Amino acid sequence: MRELHGRTVRDTPDEIFSPRRTAVLAIDMQNDFCDPDGAFPSAMAADVSMARRIVPGLADFLSAARAAGVLVAHTQHIASAGFRSDSAVRIRRELGLADGGRGWPAGFQYTVAGTWGAEFIPELTPNARDLVVPKYRTSAFVGTSLDLLLRANEIETVIVTGCVTNGCVLATTVHAGALDYSVHVIPDYVAAWDRGLHEAALSLMPTAERRAVDAAWNVDG
Repeated sequence: MRELHGRTVRDTPDEIFSPRRTAVLAIDMQNDFCDPDGAFPSAMAADVSMARRIVPGLADFLSAARAAGVLVAHTQHIASAGFRSDSAVRIRRELGLADGGRGWPAGFQYTVAGTWGAEFIPELTPNARDLVVPKYRTSAFVGTSLDLLLRANEIETVIVTGCVTNGCVLATTVHAGALDYSVHVIPDYVAAWDRGLHEAALSLMPTAERRAVDAAWNVDG
C-alpha cells in the first residue's frame, strides 16, 4: 500500500484482489442469451458460440473464487410479461425507432420472469452461498440491491465476467467504477454476439489476467 493525497491506496495485485475484499460478478449467463435455443439466437440469429466457449473456464473460475472465500454474485436479467417493466423510452430505443426501425422485432421479449429463458444455464447454476441479484436494466446497479450487498460484505474490488460484453458487462463495469469500486474485467470470461463490438467494448474497460488473480488467491493454474 502507499499513501497518496492523504489516502491509503491498495497498489499491488495481492492487495487489490484480496479474497476478503473481492467479489466476482457473473453477468446474465441465462438461457435466452447463451443457449442456442434461447430468444436471441432463435429470433435474432445471435451467434452464441463465444458465450458457449467461455462457459468451462468461467465455471472453473467461479469454483476457484468460492474455494478462496471470494464472494460470487450472479445477476439475472428479468423482464415482466407484457412489457410492464419497460418504459416508453426503452421500448422506442429497443425497437430502433430513433434510427429508422433497425432494432428488434415488435413484440420481441426475452428473459421473461418465470420462463426457461430467464433461468441460468445449467453449467453456471448459482451455488447455495452465491448471491443472485435480479435486474431490469443493463447496469446491475440500477434499481437493485447489488451495491448494498457488496458494501455489506466490505467489498472493494469487483471482477466482472459474463455477457454481453458491449451491453450489460460494459454498463455494469462503468457503473461500478463510478461507485468507487476497483473494477476489472477478465477478457477470457466475457462474451458477445459480435466480435468487433466485443473487442471495442473491451478496449474501454480495465482488464485483468486470471493468472494475476489466481496468484493473489494462492491458486495454481
